[in-house]
Amino acid sequence: MNSFALCPLQQGYTPQPANNMIEQALMGGFARQRVQFVNNVHVVNATVSLHDKAHQQYFWSFWRSHTLNPRPFLWRLMVDDTEMTTYQCQFIANSIQVQERNGL
Repeated sequence: MNSFALCPLQQGYTPQPANNMIEQALMGGFARQRVQFVNNVHVVNATVSLHDKAHQQYFWSFWRSHTLNPRPFLWRLMVDDTEMTTYQCQFIANSIQVQERNGL
């Protein structure tokens, strides 16, 4: 399995930890809750800096490789821990955005 080598920037990094519960609102009081999924997935919006041509080429070739032939890859992220942890990841369809190109 491939590993993605670029680190996410702290700015623009928004992990959404998995929630295994489903809930039903009630007329009064707390909502009724139960476990719906086991081992649900986290969703992470991450920004990476492509500050030179090598980083740009690496990113776009990695992304193309993993979207033309969809498969998981490893990436060190911080989601629900205080340390960077290696997670098994995959790209979500139509999720990539180019934010800004500051003079490069």
